[in-house]
Amino acid sequence: FSPVFHTGGGVNGLTHDYSLGTYIRVGNRVILNGFASLSGKDGGSIIGGNVTIAGLPFATTNNANSYSAAGIRIQNISFADQCSLATVQNTSTMDLREITNSGSVTTLTDGNIASNSYIMFNVSYPIS
Repeated sequence: FSPVFHTGGGVNGLTHDYSLGTYIRVGNRVILNGFASLSGKDGGSIIGGNVTIAGLPFATTNNANSYSAAGIRIQNISFADQCSLATVQNTSTMDLREITNSGSVTTLTDGNIASNSYIMFNVSYPIS
């Protein structure tokens, strides 16, 4: 599969130099590893909005038990205190979020990524 950064639901204005992923499906669960790396960010073309990692090989199930957190390594992504990546119910995307020391959670936006941002991740989640 080919994971990519999205902002506002699309890749407009984002250029990827690497989009690599491997997975294994075991029954109704998928286990995957991914790497997405940007080589360019055109502020004039970018669709503003929340940053997601898109292109997962399967959508998560459509129930409250489908949320899974990923193990991550990131570079050139700004955030407050802690960064997290988690699946989104009934989609093939994951949200990038920041968590402050006081416990406030917000989704990262296009302003948090740079033209050379990258993310490596692994996650296991339920599928239909």
